[in-house]
Amino acid sequence: MRPPVIGLSAFRRELPTYLGDHTDLYTLDPSYANGITRAGGLPLIIPHNENPAAVLDLLDGLVLTGGGDLHPEHYGAETQAELEDTNAAADVWELALARGAQERLLPVLGICRGMQTLAVAAGGVLALIELPPAPVRPADTAAPEPVDEVAGPDDPRRKA
Repeated sequence: MRPPVIGLSAFRRELPTYLGDHTDLYTLDPSYANGITRAGGLPLIIPHNENPAAVLDLLDGLVLTGGGDLHPEHYGAETQAELEDTNAAADVWELALARGAQERLLPVLGICRGMQTLAVAAGGVLALIELPPAPVRPADTAAPEPVDEVAGPDDPRRKA
């Protein structure tokens, strides 16, 4: 029996690399794929393309990952707050994935931008607010350790 294939949306952006200052790349934090693998799934990182239905036909589940802000034009709002790292092609692609997954009753997890995308795909709107700047952590303070294991339903560490 094959493991469940879980699609992971990749975010497209231009970043400086050895190839130039504006290299067109699909990016994804490896912790997304690592988590799917540790849970027994087979992660499939999916770039934007012209056929979301064909991609969804390959999947047993979908994770819409983080990224920049979803543009307010997709939910009928005016841009009032400062938007971060918007990407029109990513918006169209991920909204098509979310709507197609809804039609198929495919399990979907939205993380950050992914949750915004799911809300808008279902007809919701987002509140545009200006957040205060995040506090700066002192350089001598260690960052929290990343989670490196997934608790199953029978794991005693799992909270009810």
